[in-house]
Amino acid sequence: MNIDLEKIKNTLKIFVDTHLPDVYCACLTGSVVDHTFNDESDLDLWVISYKRDYSFHETFIREGLKIQVTHIPFSKVDEILWLDYFTRSGTYLGAFANKKGPFIELCFRF
Repeated sequence: MNIDLEKIKNTLKIFVDTHLPDVYCACLTGSVVDHTFNDESDLDLWVISYKRDYSFHETFIREGLKIQVTHIPFSKVDEILWLDYFTRSGTYLGAFANKKGPFIELCFRF
């Protein structure tokens, strides 16, 4: 499937501005970054929030796209990444490793 990353980024920026006002930055991960996105894929979006003090996930549908949001509190980023590293679970760090695409270009700040 041929995807338009700029269109997806613009849709996500509008979505975040509208629905997630306390976001510091957002990063697109998963199948879009791995270039395996298809008609049944969701958009995995990590958002770092100022006002949250716990991590959680929620799903939205916007313009025909399924958006899976992982909220990460800014105050706990270091704790979450260290725990991920020491337990070797790779839940968060794995999303940054071995990506084929320009991951950094898929992060945007608000």
